Amino acid sequence: MSSVDGAPPDAPSTVTDLVIGSETGSGKTLAYLLPIFNELYVNGRSESKYKTSTFIVTPNKELSQQVLGVAATLAGTYSSVKWGGSKTTEEAVDKLLSGDALSPLPPFTPTLAVLPGGLSSPTDFKPWRDGASTPPERFEDDPVHADIVICTPTTLAPIARDIANFDLFLGARNLIVDECDMVLDGGYFKALQDVLLGFRRKLKIDQDWDVKPTRHCFVGATIPDYGLRSVEAFITKKFPNATKISGSNVHSARHGGLTDVKWEEVDGDNDRFRQFLGLVEEGGLGRCMVFVNTVEAAENTVEALRSKGIEALPYHAKSPLQDRVDNLNAFRESTDQLLVCTDLASRGLDIPDVQTVVQLQMAGNVVAHLHRMGRCGRGGKKGVGIVYYGSQERELVSVIRLAEKEQGSLQVEMDVEVDAEEGEGKGKIDAAFSRKRGFRKKRKKAEKENQ
Repeated sequence: MSSVDGAPPDAPSTVTDLVIGSETGSGKTLAYLLPIFNELYVNGRSESKYKTSTFIVTPNKELSQQVLGVAATLAGTYSSVKWGGSKTTEEAVDKLLSGDALSPLPPFTPTLAVLPGGLSSPTDFKPWRDGASTPPERFEDDPVHADIVICTPTTLAPIARDIANFDLFLGARNLIVDECDMVLDGGYFKALQDVLLGFRRKLKIDQDWDVKPTRHCFVGATIPDYGLRSVEAFITKKFPNATKISGSNVHSARHGGLTDVKWEEVDGDNDRFRQFLGLVEEGGLGRCMVFVNTVEAAENTVEALRSKGIEALPYHAKSPLQDRVDNLNAFRESTDQLLVCTDLASRGLDIPDVQTVVQLQMAGNVVAHLHRMGRCGRGGKKGVGIVYYGSQERELVSVIRLAEKEQGSLQVEMDVEVDAEEGEGKGKIDAAFSRKRGFRKKRKKAEKENQ
């Protein structure tokens, strides 16, 4: 075996790396999970030391639990979860599997786990420790390992960074990076680089070991594609042979399930709140997500609504994790609840039957705007949006509305921040409301003709 004290340049592989872009609510999680399950059924479990064949990287714990729930549902039983599940996830899976007509389970049930933080070695994680010590004759009868491990960049990075743990990745067939533009943003970038390093090291193993390369799959509803340092440019540089699969509506100014967007120009948060309060009192919003830009604004909005006798639930990063889980669960169970949230709720969360999305404070960039509006009208359902904005945002709004009218795609601009420190936040998103030059020229021409 050759030295593995570093990573070689990305080498040609016998697997096809993928970049998947599709609008919010279009079923991207199933798009990557179904082939993984099929591969397990066809090729069997990994015979590597730690038995894990697929790693799925998500930006946060909530999305990890959501992916776990979908995977456990596909597995046909929550008992497939060997580590890291939650009561909420278990209840959601059991509810989905409670129907009378369930299809027969496959020959074996894939096993799943969520990787906790604070670990530095595979042996610190029970599914890997037990998987490495399970005798071959007990492997199928008593699966204690994890075929699929779901994690965040920061939980896997310390293990991947240490060269002593290179054997963890030898049997990995797939690395999925979900919400890839968010994972490649400044606060997560260095951790993801360490994760990629762990997988690249195995390319230096002697071919006599018959080590197969890992398929890398980057998935997102927005994959910024403008600029030399965009997310798409970064992926293309690192994985030049990757096959790109893009839905026809990716980056669309309005996704298919969003039937209408009402734009309200109102200066001042107090005036906006009074107008929004009138809509709430009229009724008809249904299950509604209300987006604001800061934690303080979220708390103030919830307090103001409650002072008027209107129940609302907060959802933001400074709420304890269990409170966020409880509030999401209550929101899912209600038919006319208000969830007041920051952009923490705009990414990936699949909440059924959200009828209305309100931007009480307009998104600061096109990435956040697309993800916010994508919380409603998902999975074949329909939804509407209401966006409040100020006079200083008038030009940006006109650009987006023109794109909606002409059914155009927004030009998504976001730089990969290679110098950002871990935990620095979400990195920088520069001029993200840029549009295709043609649309900008058309808008200016139309304004001139109307003068």
